[in-house]
Amino acid sequence: MTYRLPRLRSVTSSPTQPVAAGVDWNDACALAVNVMLAVSNRMSASSTIPSCHLRSKRPKVGCWLAAALFLGMGVAHAAEITGIVQEVHDGDSLRLAIANGNIEVRLVDIDAPEIKQPFGKDSRTSLRQMCLLKQATVETRAEDRYGRTLGQVHCGGVNANAEQVRRGMAWVFLRYAPKDSPLFAVETEARLAKRGLWADDSAVRPWEWRRSRDK
Repeated sequence: MTYRLPRLRSVTSSPTQPVAAGVDWNDACALAVNVMLAVSNRMSASSTIPSCHLRSKRPKVGCWLAAALFLGMGVAHAAEITGIVQEVHDGDSLRLAIANGNIEVRLVDIDAPEIKQPFGKDSRTSLRQMCLLKQATVETRAEDRYGRTLGQVHCGGVNANAEQVRRGMAWVFLRYAPKDSPLFAVETEARLAKRGLWADDSAVRPWEWRRSRDK
C-alpha cells in the first residue's frame, strides 16, 4: 500500500502519551550527568562534562544533550505498543485495538502488492492468517502522513514484516529499508525458491504499479 516519507514524532508508550511528558529536564540533566560521572570517574566534571544549573530555566546545551542521550537509553522499550489485531486491510497494514482505542499500523520496510494487483488478495490472506484476532506487539518507528504508526509487527511471536517477505507476499521497500536490512537476504531466498509472487517472472513492484496508475 501507499507509503510516504515518515514524519517523525515523539516516541510514545501509548499513541497519545509522550515518553518525555512530565519529565523535569533539569532533573533529567542532573541525573544524566551524575551517571556519566560515575562511569567516567577519571574525568573532571568541570572540564569534560557540562554542569547543570538546576535553577536555571535554560540548561546549557551540553547538559540538554546529556539528558537526551540518557533518556534515549529507554526508547527501545518505551516504543512498544501491544494490542489485538482487529482488522487486516491488505498485506502490509492493519488495525490494532489497544486499551484506549484503535490505531492504524503500517508494516515498515516492506511493500505488499496492492489488492488489485496479482497476489494482492493472497498477501492480505497471508497477513490475516498470521495476525487477525491475535495479540500483536508493534515496535514503533514513526508516523506517516496519514497518521498511521510505522513499525515492526510481531504476531504470536512471529515477525510479520519478515514473514510476509519470506512467504513471497511482499517486497522489501527499497526506498525506505536500510541498506543493511536482513530483509534483503530473506527476499533473495524467497525469490530463488519462487515462493508466492516470485512464481511470476513478470511480477510488478507495488510502487512501480502505483506510479503507472498515476500517469
